[in-house]
Amino acid sequence: MTVQINEQQPKRHLKFCIWDPSNRTHYSGGEMIRTMYNSCSDQDYTISGDVYAVAYNHFPGTPAPKQVTLDEVDHYVEDTNQPNFKVTPYVPNEDLPSAEQVFDYIANNYDGLLIGGSDDSADDDSLPYIPLLVKVLRKVIEHDFPTMGYCIGGQLIARAAHGKKSIHTLEEVTGHHGGEYGFIKYHMTDVARKCPLFEGVKDGFVSTALHNDCFLVEEKEWLLTSALCPHAAFQVHEKKIFGFQFHLDFTKKEGEKFFDLEKMHEKDVKVIMDAEKPDLSTSRKIIRNWIRQYVVKE
Repeated sequence: MTVQINEQQPKRHLKFCIWDPSNRTHYSGGEMIRTMYNSCSDQDYTISGDVYAVAYNHFPGTPAPKQVTLDEVDHYVEDTNQPNFKVTPYVPNEDLPSAEQVFDYIANNYDGLLIGGSDDSADDDSLPYIPLLVKVLRKVIEHDFPTMGYCIGGQLIARAAHGKKSIHTLEEVTGHHGGEYGFIKYHMTDVARKCPLFEGVKDGFVSTALHNDCFLVEEKEWLLTSALCPHAAFQVHEKKIFGFQFHLDFTKKEGEKFFDLEKMHEKDVKVIMDAEKPDLSTSRKIIRNWIRQYVVKE
């Protein structure tokens, strides 16, 4: 009698490059890794990620920025009474690599690219890292490398695809003053209903928004909308590249910390609560769909 033994195949390992444009110590990047892990823990692959502090000119393939004491830093952001928002003890790297060098390193070492959020603006070329990221993202688009960006990450993708004309303040687009902050309900366009990214996703899910700027893209790319933000998500030319104006990576706890921070800075912020908390199960489903349909799919 022949006995067949079904040997369990080892899980495929996926490694992600994570750009953290925040001036807080890898806060955004850390949340993205956590959410990715929670989204994929029951899948037939494992994941890991390397976080790059791009706001400090730390790019893939370059040395990490120098760590210093706070007394040595000429300018930094300190979030008083916010223990989970840590000052980044870095000074920026002075030498910038070429866009070709950065993209080649990413393509040769990672399976996908994730871009987090920031207080900076995607059209502010006075920040050295912004124009370089845009150039790298044009390479990403050219080679259709799997990429997902949140907040400024989505805006940078829009700028790389369509130029500065795609970046606006929310007030310019809708007349609404004060940005979009809160747990916001999002609705799918007809394009989104046919997109594999939203397979199994119910219309009207809730996620976390924290932005004053926004992007405008072509109608055929447009995926999601909210009451205040007409273009809340898009796909670049049917490629493996997606931009979101909100944070799929944020839990209720992280969102509320940022809402409190904005209020503490005395900004004209009205927090909108379409629900008591973001729908994390839907966020994880979208991330799983992206990985399954656009990262691992041959």
